[in-house]
Amino acid sequence: MFDVSKHTRLETLLAGNTNLTTIKIADGAPITTLVLPSSITSLTLRNLSMLRLENLTLQGTANITSLNIANCPNLDWKVIFANCPNITSVRIEGIEGKVRSSFLRQFMSGISGISASGLEQTYPALIGSVELIDVVDDFENMQTFFERCGLTIKASEYSIYYYDD
Repeated sequence: MFDVSKHTRLETLLAGNTNLTTIKIADGAPITTLVLPSSITSLTLRNLSMLRLENLTLQGTANITSLNIANCPNLDWKVIFANCPNITSVRIEGIEGKVRSSFLRQFMSGISGISASGLEQTYPALIGSVELIDVVDDFENMQTFFERCGLTIKASEYSIYYYDD
């Protein structure tokens, strides 16, 4: 592990082309540029309000199995998750907005969570509130599952059905 957590004023970290698997960054560091190697297995980004998605470079995502993102308003957690095909444990805090049910269903099988204290838990840790942008037949089942994860899901306020013989 490469630990720079004591460097609370760190603005740039260029760790690309290394063999590092875990990097510990100070919560709330004013990082504006972050380059991580393809060997990284655990991606933790917490309270990095200055880091923008276009300034986060992941040289590879195939080895990332653990994803922990909290209160990073300029990072789209959905984009990061979608680009990490081998995630097995997740903790995302501060979720809000609209989302497709198909995106959420990925979390319903095979992905565990990370508790606030860093321990593994049965359900993914998805903390926040979202509105579905599509209609699903099993909304109540999804709602129950995601309540266990810490995520409140709301049905779309309106829907349009097309029927064509």
